[in-house]
Amino acid sequence: MQFESKSFLIKGNKIAWGKTLAEVETILDEKLLTPNNGWANLSIECKEAYGFPAIEFEAYAPSLDRPVMQVIYELAPSSRKRRSTHAEFWMKILEEKLGSPDNTSGYRKSIPFRSSASVYYDATWYIDDIRLHLAVFGGLRKNKAGTSAASLFIEWINEIEAAKPFMDEINILEDKLKSNSNDYANLTTFPVNAYLKPFYRPDYRLSNPDPALKNALLRRSQRALYASQLIDTPQYIRQRLNKKQIAVWEFGQKSQLAVSTLWDTVIIESKPHNNIRWTNMLPAKGGGGMYLDLDGIYISDVHSSEKLTAIVRRLEEFLGYSITCDVCDDI
Repeated sequence: MQFESKSFLIKGNKIAWGKTLAEVETILDEKLLTPNNGWANLSIECKEAYGFPAIEFEAYAPSLDRPVMQVIYELAPSSRKRRSTHAEFWMKILEEKLGSPDNTSGYRKSIPFRSSASVYYDATWYIDDIRLHLAVFGGLRKNKAGTSAASLFIEWINEIEAAKPFMDEINILEDKLKSNSNDYANLTTFPVNAYLKPFYRPDYRLSNPDPALKNALLRRSQRALYASQLIDTPQYIRQRLNKKQIAVWEFGQKSQLAVSTLWDTVIIESKPHNNIRWTNMLPAKGGGGMYLDLDGIYISDVHSSEKLTAIVRRLEEFLGYSITCDVCDDI
């Protein structure tokens, strides 16, 4: 096993962290398997991962033009004849190369097969800017490329470093708003029932999963990676808001529209905007609720909320077209 924290290995390629998903796809030049749901990703068949038998490699990024932040190797069973999963098969080599893990949980010794959906042993190492995680399943899992008994996750966790090439995009947008600080008009504030929150991405593997709430640069870097359409709310708007208000305002001689919370702002394009999602979930088994996702600014309220509907009507007034509300039952 030859592990380096500055890169990941796949099929003889040493790929540096920082390459976008599109760049990784070009480097691999392989027939892709069906992608998974969620983040932008690619999957290819592979027979080996750091010396371990494997069946599949997956790379995940926030989008095609953002860096790969996680790779996953689906590891093959240690033997087709085994009737149990055995963490020792992988742990012995990993500990020889990486030392003792920082965190472990579960049962390291062999156990009879249980549910393949469960993880009966996992171990985590922190190495420089990398988190390496082994998860051993309670049974064999069927994947697109075959059968796996464990997964090896490698994550690039230095989001500040990962975001550096993309910070200029945010700066340009923010400068655009600052240059119009004396040109905003028709500012309307809308009260909401629930306290709003700044955009950030928690890390539930940490004892404190919310470091970005106390680190402005980290939260800004997360926005650049995961929600690049969001920018800092300008001071001249922020001073008019509290934690339970949304502002809708025009700028650029009333040619553009922005939506702001106390922390984050998104510029709403005048063309039909595919990233507005408005949902009214009617009471059924659950109590229901209304949800409005304005390209990363997320607001929730009771079902059929007049407050959220008022925000949508203000957007429709500026945009000149209706925004469809998806109605469903809370089942």
